[in-house]
Amino acid sequence: MPTTQSIKMLPPFRRSSWCWWFALCGLCGAFILHLNIGDYALQWQTLFSAHSNLSQQIFWQLRFPRALGAVLVGAALGGSGSVLQTVLHNPLAEPGLLGISSGASLAAVALMVFAAILGWTLPVWGVMFAALMGALLVAGLLFALARRYQLSAGALLLFGVVIGIIAGAALTWLLYLSPTQNLRQLLYWLMGSLSFASQQVYQLAPIFVVVVIMLARDAKHLNALLLGERHAFALGVDVRRLRPRLVLWVSLLSAIAVACAGTISFIGLLVPHVLRRWLGDEQRQLLWMSMLVGALSVLLADCLALTILPGAELPIGVITATIGGPILFILLIRKPYD
Repeated sequence: MPTTQSIKMLPPFRRSSWCWWFALCGLCGAFILHLNIGDYALQWQTLFSAHSNLSQQIFWQLRFPRALGAVLVGAALGGSGSVLQTVLHNPLAEPGLLGISSGASLAAVALMVFAAILGWTLPVWGVMFAALMGALLVAGLLFALARRYQLSAGALLLFGVVIGIIAGAALTWLLYLSPTQNLRQLLYWLMGSLSFASQQVYQLAPIFVVVVIMLARDAKHLNALLLGERHAFALGVDVRRLRPRLVLWVSLLSAIAVACAGTISFIGLLVPHVLRRWLGDEQRQLLWMSMLVGALSVLLADCLALTILPGAELPIGVITATIGGPILFILLIRKPYD
């Protein structure tokens, strides 16, 4: 069994292989653990029987969709954070800090509030479409500002923070105007929760797969993009077309995460940030590992959310912020960025 010191001394390719095995085993273990959390003990021997029983209903209608939703949300957040950090050349960029997640949340909540006021029943694709439009609107605004005023990556990040603050203020107004019976549900959703994942995860999963396939086609150019626009052009990469496509995939992934679980912080920021320090700057490897570890992180956070308080469920966003904030603080103290 290798020690921590011996793993640090491994060549990069051997170190990354160890990370892949640990992450895959951890994800499988966390998925199985998540399926077994609950007051009712599943009867696994009857789970796939021809006769319907309580274990089958709990498994297929509640636990499996929720665990699958945690995997989708974590992978979407980890992947979108990794891509944004490459596109903006900033190791602290992520959809939340850039206001993309805030825009998606604002549009989705606006639709839910007005639907509640008017007595409409929203389909799953309605929330998804609203979240996507909000994410794309913010992303388009940021890139329009960057082109118009030739903004640096740092200035673009500051604009994203400002947009996030404005979206937060608008969310507060919407919550104030929301019907009282809908307010608690909206607040819980905004803090991040997979309670509603079972209603929409099967509809969102195909969209997620399509986006990941499209992202995989563009991921081969991420290393060139990291070198800068001039070097990327010299290597035959059309940056003007590549960058908007990458932002589109990031916006779609952020919209999927918001539509499935609301706002979950720190996963898109912390996971790629830590992995980059450990694995280096090979972007395709970093992207897929970020998605894998992001899925593992949200699964474990939801396990904690379901078990910390007996008979109650904590929002996942509270768990990720409580754990992720101090970790990032320690990392920045050990190796600050200019």
